[in-house]
Amino acid sequence: DFCAKDIGMVECEAAAAGVELDEVLRAHVPLRERPSHESFKARAGCVMLYVSGTGGLKVLLVSSRRPGKESSYSFPSGTEEPGEDSHDTALRETCEEAGIVAQTVADLGWYRSVSKTGLPVWSRFFLGRAVAQPQVWKEFGQRHRAWVSLPDARKKLSDQRPPSLAVLEVAERICREMGTAWVQSSFLRRPRKGIPAKLSWKRQLSGIADLPTILSAEGSDTCDDSMDLQNSNLTFYYNQVGGHACLMKPTDSETVLKPINDGEAEFYDAMPERFPALLRFTPKYFGRIKVNAKANINRVQGVSEKTRIWQSRWTSNDFQEFIVLEDLAHGLATPCIMDIKMGCRQRSPQYSEAKKLHKAKKHEDTTAPALGFRICGLQHLSEDQTRDEANSARRGSHDMGDEADGMVFKDKFWGKKLKQTDMAGVFAQWLPSSRPARDSLIRFFLARLRDLKQMLEALQGVRFWSGSILLVYDAQPVMESDHVAGATLRMLDFAHTAIVDGGREGAAQLPHAEYIVGVSNVMVFLEALLNDKSWDSIAKNLVDTPPIELEDLEVNHLAASMPKPRSPRIQTPKSPDSGPDDDGLDSLPDCEV
Repeated sequence: DFCAKDIGMVECEAAAAGVELDEVLRAHVPLRERPSHESFKARAGCVMLYVSGTGGLKVLLVSSRRPGKESSYSFPSGTEEPGEDSHDTALRETCEEAGIVAQTVADLGWYRSVSKTGLPVWSRFFLGRAVAQPQVWKEFGQRHRAWVSLPDARKKLSDQRPPSLAVLEVAERICREMGTAWVQSSFLRRPRKGIPAKLSWKRQLSGIADLPTILSAEGSDTCDDSMDLQNSNLTFYYNQVGGHACLMKPTDSETVLKPINDGEAEFYDAMPERFPALLRFTPKYFGRIKVNAKANINRVQGVSEKTRIWQSRWTSNDFQEFIVLEDLAHGLATPCIMDIKMGCRQRSPQYSEAKKLHKAKKHEDTTAPALGFRICGLQHLSEDQTRDEANSARRGSHDMGDEADGMVFKDKFWGKKLKQTDMAGVFAQWLPSSRPARDSLIRFFLARLRDLKQMLEALQGVRFWSGSILLVYDAQPVMESDHVAGATLRMLDFAHTAIVDGGREGAAQLPHAEYIVGVSNVMVFLEALLNDKSWDSIAKNLVDTPPIELEDLEVNHLAASMPKPRSPRIQTPKSPDSGPDDDGLDSLPDCEV
């Protein structure tokens, strides 16, 4: 009954009955029309519902992007912008904050609350259904979106301002009155005829200038109005220093796109539940995406040899699907990066006999058999680069092995020629020349490597074959005395990661020995730089690599047990009562880390 009344009338009736209308009660009194009795801040948002495979309702929530508040969830909503009505605001905010292209179904009314400064706030909410769910959106990487059950939603909203639970209550009531047929026709996987998918899709996206317009929902068959890439905002990732396939960068995004390998994607999917200890040592993972066509990447005239390499690797492959990862160099003024390939040899149970021989021969003359690692690529600031020059350095002009705009770039072919005796000099050249800055960074990386080694020693039966470690620091704050700002260390490249259960006695209970030895020897070189040790001292402290045949036995056993050559698949176990759609909208993954 309150929905049809003006708040002033409600206050009069409350006063006549001797009841004080406090802020909590006022928040449960939605208005049909825009309030006119007071000045206020206007907001709008959407309550998005869908019916899961088990028949239960799920509601969309987004996390806060405020530091320290990441575990706080709310409905996607925001402030009205000039010239915008509340309906447009609700659709825009849902698309920006949650990456959901929405169609409104019902008006849930206006709800009053009070800002932190004591000013009145009126928020209008709409009941909505999803038309499309891109896997990258404007605030992608800043927020998590989650489709949760109604009981879970009440728990997550319990610490929010009063309107949240009231809005959910009204949405539930209207949904019960209308039935659930309108949300059963999900846009995902199996779109039904009659859903006006084109009503909101382009209109909403076209109003967001800096949203990366490169993605459809999960697959080209997902939405009738999927987006093409003729004028996409994709660029080559110029901070890539290793790898055999080019990474792509959505502009204005904190992420990079890596061509998909099923084994790697499944390992990232399984990591939170199966291997949670790895999460602090790996980039954030935001799921998978598909593109509809090969991107029309702008070709810049006079690009460097480094850029031409990535362009040739892009044009020689028909990349259609990617995993979305955190960009570890995002926000760094002058990113200095080293890609270290770990292990004595690259292995995979899907390799043919010919490829195994090729990989073995390729590594014979590198540092990998003796040290357990080799340098796969790096970039760093030239020694004679000044701070002013560094400020004007531009990405995308790093010549192979030369100095362009003050940056030095070396690739894997250079790295394969290095000898053990070269390694201390390589680390010294990559690190800053300033002794205080160098020592601070070395101590930072040593601490991270010790933590990594401890974690790996406790991880039984997992083999990170052909995996890498990425070291990153920012040369700009180093020159400004904040030596470790932006520095990080992460494990990468899980395409051939496997769980072993045979090949030699106790394999399933043993950690990855070659990887651990590689980590230990990287630490030996860094400690030698920190303490000015000579090569003779370094040689005495190096850890011997295990017999190379041991892990060969493991990979051969795993290959023999596979029905056909393929990437090792790691499945996350499901509970017996979980339905096919419990983890997201008709099995499309949420973008939760």
